[in-house]
Amino acid sequence: MRGETTLILSAVDAVGRAAAERVYGECLMRRALLLENGSRNSLMTYGHR
Repeated sequence: MRGETTLILSAVDAVGRAAAERVYGECLMRRALLLENGSRNSLMTYGHR
């Protein structure tokens, strides 16, 4: 998984998760949060396998 999450995470910080989810959709929010949580995990694989 890879991608830029700054915009979505900024929206979560500014207006809360529920409001950001209404703007970006549940699927995109879930993916952004997975990316953000995975970036803290040294076992996460970046790029293509």
